[in-house]
Amino acid sequence: SGAISKTINMPNEASIEDVEKAHMLSWKLMLKGTAVYRDGSKLSQPLNSVATESFKELQMEDDEVAATPVAPAMKAAEQVIKIIQHKRRALPHRRKGYTQKASIGGHKVYLRTGEYDDGSLGEIFIDMHKEGAAYRSLMNCFAIAISLGLQHGVPLEEFADAFVFTRFEPNGMVTGNKSISMSTSTIDYIFRELAITYLGR
Repeated sequence: SGAISKTINMPNEASIEDVEKAHMLSWKLMLKGTAVYRDGSKLSQPLNSVATESFKELQMEDDEVAATPVAPAMKAAEQVIKIIQHKRRALPHRRKGYTQKASIGGHKVYLRTGEYDDGSLGEIFIDMHKEGAAYRSLMNCFAIAISLGLQHGVPLEEFADAFVFTRFEPNGMVTGNKSISMSTSTIDYIFRELAITYLGR
């Protein structure tokens, strides 16, 4: 059509090298922009036409239209949706837990937990009274987010693996907790403590 931008449609079996060659050809043709579409890569796509044995004999009334293929990305998306839609597990109105007071690099931190009847963790609260208002608010929002994740079925192991060794101040020597002597951040300390108490690490 003479346009300076093109959409490049590729079959499902197209390789990385094929995409690379397409971009190189586009550059040589001085196209301003290209959009590569690989069959089956989107969650949805137009119907595919299936060719008969002889293309010359193909008639409009004889066209066969295949159902929309299930893209590989759809399977992953369905799993994500299942996780998001996981029913929230409510905590009992009166619940057990514990409060752990400690000091990280000279900064006091209070960790409070709320448990289900089976003893599993369902919520956390983080208090750092002498820190700035913005930092306290951020830690409070972080604790709420973690609590919601736990109540929707995210395993504590996932959080611990993600946040242990997170590095920012305050950090350093930990006092008030016999199980932990050093910490790289408040978040690192919190999840080390939770992993020791609830995961037996």
